[in-house]
Amino acid sequence: MKHIKISTEHTKDEVLSFIKDNNKVNDGVKFNDKYGGKPLMHIKENNGKLRIKCEMIGRPTKDDGFLMGTVFRGKITERDGITTISGLITTSVIYHIALLALTVLLFVQMFTYSAYGLISVLIFAIGFEIMFFKDEFKKQGYIQRYLERAIRRLNSGK
Repeated sequence: MKHIKISTEHTKDEVLSFIKDNNKVNDGVKFNDKYGGKPLMHIKENNGKLRIKCEMIGRPTKDDGFLMGTVFRGKITERDGITTISGLITTSVIYHIALLALTVLLFVQMFTYSAYGLISVLIFAIGFEIMFFKDEFKKQGYIQRYLERAIRRLNSGK
């Protein structure tokens, strides 16, 4: 999970129209994806609420965004001539809620039954998450850098 807060002196409409143009924001950027993919941002705005979903395109396999994928949820506000984008980037929220619930249950059982051998199950779960969600976690950085690059390019007038 990453917290983002970016401000600029441009209007809310200028910022929204710029970040919705993937080609302008990603022009000339090389992505270090081992499968040859490139992130595509799907941006939705509704009454100041901003939602950005990252999808990798150009890969030999389809990126299905397992259980929701990586998403930025936040607000875009304009006050006193300053437009601010703030929010959180999360990865597979449903999966992580289930994993957290199972981890809490595991700890409760470990202390209730003195079954400290269950630590190996916890280590397996953490290993599983790192192994299978490594690409999904990379998308958090893609979204963060996308927003920072968009604001930087908007401020420089490119």
